[in-house]
Amino acid sequence: MASTFERRAMELDAVPQKFDMRPNSGGYGLNDLNVETLNAYRAIFNARNPDNLLISDTDEEFFTRISALRKNENGNLVATNAAPLLFGNYLIIKESFPEYNLEYREQVSGSSRWDYRLDASSLTWSGNAFDFYRNLISHVQPKLPNHFPLSGVYEDGGEGIMECVREGLTNAIANCDYLLPGGVRVIYDGYSVFFQNAGKLRLPLSQVLIGGDSDPRNEGVMNLLHLAKIGDKAGEGVPNVFRRMRLLGLPEPILKQTSAPFRTSLTLFVSSSLHSDDSTLDSKVLHHLTENGPSSVSEIAKGLSVNNATISISLKGLVSSGIVANNGKKTRGKKFWINGGESKNGLDAFDSACLKKI
Repeated sequence: MASTFERRAMELDAVPQKFDMRPNSGGYGLNDLNVETLNAYRAIFNARNPDNLLISDTDEEFFTRISALRKNENGNLVATNAAPLLFGNYLIIKESFPEYNLEYREQVSGSSRWDYRLDASSLTWSGNAFDFYRNLISHVQPKLPNHFPLSGVYEDGGEGIMECVREGLTNAIANCDYLLPGGVRVIYDGYSVFFQNAGKLRLPLSQVLIGGDSDPRNEGVMNLLHLAKIGDKAGEGVPNVFRRMRLLGLPEPILKQTSAPFRTSLTLFVSSSLHSDDSTLDSKVLHHLTENGPSSVSEIAKGLSVNNATISISLKGLVSSGIVANNGKKTRGKKFWINGGESKNGLDAFDSACLKKI
């Protein structure tokens, strides 16, 4: 049965004008948004659209023309719901989206719960989605391994992987249902980049994998990102990610939806071997759970050729970090799965899919 949050989200989905394109109900205007973020967005827009006529506009003219500002029912020019999400400050965003959260965790060393964390609720930075995107991309880029296309036609020095990471992050931000608990979570463990967002896709998984159609949940957010040359609006972003990863000789990404609670996740495997030097035990355990679904300690240990005690230690850390969940049983029958990836009975209510036929 759907929760109160999920029923409200489904009701909003049925309304023709998407929620993030409506004027915000709090009356927040341009002056309530984060000035540094607005300036950064305009600088990126100008650099990537040097001939655009909007470059000479004032801020009010510019953000009105790109639909970040809109008149409300009283005739006042206010921010759309998309504008605080991308350009606001955390506390203002929470007023319109009480469940809002963005989190990035880097877990490579295996010596602690995380080596680096970027959390919107920390109040040490703006907490908005545009700054989250910029900070995460700049932090991750130098850490990813370099791969070269199997064809040898060009050498991109890792840019192919970064294109996939950028697309995965853009999709999570643009498709997240910010009215549901969960927000956007990204985890990098040296072997894979895991993206998860609250809410389901608005198109069937099969159609998303084939491409050609686009229906982002947050159309206002996607439009603003697209104007800055971030993200694909033609519905080809996900298929291109799969094709690019295949070209680089990397394992197939995994795109998945679940219903307990509503979640969408994408896993990008950025290392071609589980036994590479940059692969930790935690990443091997996560890979096993991603590939095999709910598993016991002994099943994971057998699959990875590691003793049960070592697997138990790894799982304890992953559970305490909130990445992995279990069914609560003491010993016999105890199963573990990636949090948000399976319901407690180990069954998905919605299809999971790996693209293997494109």
